[in-house]
Amino acid sequence: MNRRIITAIFIVSLFSQCDTVTEPTYDGFRINGTVKGALSELLLDSVKVFVAEESDSSMSNNQLFTYSDTLGEYVINFGPGTGPSHEILLFEKDGYISNTYILRNVAVKVDDFSYSLDVFLTQSN
Repeated sequence: MNRRIITAIFIVSLFSQCDTVTEPTYDGFRINGTVKGALSELLLDSVKVFVAEESDSSMSNNQLFTYSDTLGEYVINFGPGTGPSHEILLFEKDGYISNTYILRNVAVKVDDFSYSLDVFLTQSN
């Protein structure tokens, strides 16, 4: 008898949880990845990563930027309500040729709000 009561309470609690709807929190998106040397494949630190819009090819309004850390990793968190659309990423380091990427064309989706882009820079002569 006690077993039936416990089972009934358990089933009722399961059904009551099904009525709850959890709305997702949209908090912008993030892009992360690593920067390596193209030939050596060594991790590159202190690479400056600029963010700009496609319409700003001069990168003159690049308010958002970061640097790769000692493991060659970088992370950029974008504002709420955003997703990869018209962003351009420019990777720069002294002694290397700069690379520019249109984010929506090259970023790999990791999950709903997270993307990844690993980059290789070629040494300049």
